[in-house]
Amino acid sequence: MLSECIYAQSVVNIDETAFSNLSNKAFFWKDQSGHSSIGYVQNLQDSAYIRSQSKIFNGGTSGEVWWMKIKFTNSLVNNPYLFLDYTNIDTIDVYYIDKFSKLKHIKS
Repeated sequence: MLSECIYAQSVVNIDETAFSNLSNKAFFWKDQSGHSSIGYVQNLQDSAYIRSQSKIFNGGTSGEVWWMKIKFTNSLVNNPYLFLDYTNIDTIDVYYIDKFSKLKHIKS
């Protein structure tokens, strides 16, 4: 007898949804130390980053730390999506500047 209940996200049919894939607007920087701060990364020159070459980011499976930089303005027409080609990401930290110019941090 099944006694547990699980929750799942609703399925979104992207063929019927206007969306914008942010991966092809992304730039990446490999953190050799694996411990760089957001302050350090914010001060990197744009030339330190490499432009994404695909619609799905894949940074390897050897435990490296990658920083992703995306500049975009959200439109009310398309839903922004970011596709990552991993099923076992340890953690994701998202830093963004809100409409009040405040740095925000979300951690998975």
